[in-house]
Amino acid sequence: MAGVVIAFEGIDGSGKGVQVGEIALRLRSMGKKVLIQDFPVYSSFYGKEIGKMLSGEHDVRADKVDPRSMSLWYALDRHEALKNIDREAYDYILFNRSTLSNAAYQSFRVKPEERDEFTEWLFELEYEKLGVWKPDLYIIFDVTEEQSRKNVAKKGQRDYLEATHDVYEESQTIMSHARKVYLHQAEIHDNIHIVPCMDEDGNFRTIEEIASYVMDIIQGCVNGNI
Repeated sequence: MAGVVIAFEGIDGSGKGVQVGEIALRLRSMGKKVLIQDFPVYSSFYGKEIGKMLSGEHDVRADKVDPRSMSLWYALDRHEALKNIDREAYDYILFNRSTLSNAAYQSFRVKPEERDEFTEWLFELEYEKLGVWKPDLYIIFDVTEEQSRKNVAKKGQRDYLEATHDVYEESQTIMSHARKVYLHQAEIHDNIHIVPCMDEDGNFRTIEEIASYVMDIIQGCVNGNI
């Protein structure tokens, strides 16, 4: 049987990468075969171009390209990365970002009344036209925009950047929009789950607390056949 695909989502600085690693570790300790796939793949043809646009140091900026055109770069990057992988060789495939990221970040430049339609177009483009694996489950790590900004500041310089922030990360307006999109999508899709990463006092929960919360979601969904 094909492995269960779980997409880890959230605004920048929400701890996705850390949690992907932690959840993979926990699943492997249970004897499960796990594949981690980060997106974009910055070493790929498409990923390199995305990195250039995200850097803001080139003629074409990711936050200025029309949303459907920008979405195509991310979609093709996912298609290219997955086309030669045998999904049946794994019990779980963990995506660090997926199609839902396109909806969250690219719809900022779409008219509000057209954003749900844009998201459905993205799903059709990636899942139906390009054959990108559709996640069985989406996990969205929710943090405030302020916490996002603090966490991104700790990352330092990335390989695909000539600065410490990409053009999305440096915009609190885009971060705020992306968070709202994630929360909205969770309201209308049963397989999208929100993980509150901050406690009642506004403090970031521990890695272990968040991971245990995520494992409960995964096990509940898998036992219920997603």
